[in-house]
Amino acid sequence: MVSTYELALIISTQAKEEEILSAVKKTAQKNGLSVTSENKWGKRVLSYPIKKHKEGIYVFWDMEGDTQGIGGLSENLRMREGILRYMFLKSDKPKAKIEEKKEKTEVIKESQTEVKKETKKKGKKKSS
Repeated sequence: MVSTYELALIISTQAKEEEILSAVKKTAQKNGLSVTSENKWGKRVLSYPIKKHKEGIYVFWDMEGDTQGIGGLSENLRMREGILRYMFLKSDKPKAKIEEKKEKTEVIKESQTEVKKETKKKGKKKSS
């Protein structure tokens, strides 16, 4: 039975983020999982050191698949270097809610870029 999951990853800042994410995504696809959305939080300070790291790169994925696929991916994540922590959450959100969340995230990102542009314009006007 296909269920919806959320995967939370904390990646080491010393690792190559894009290489790890593409490898994990390929492994997920091999295990019959599909990534429906991706939300990168970027580099954050950890609340406590993990494996002697004080910072990590946070990435969240919404995924669809079965529990066997999650088990296979979990084994791979456990052995992969560069991943400090990971956690799977079974989501009760229907697909429509995930799409709504994705749209809201995009709107927030757009509004943040607009605010930055306006701030730059005001800064240029004051300095003139």
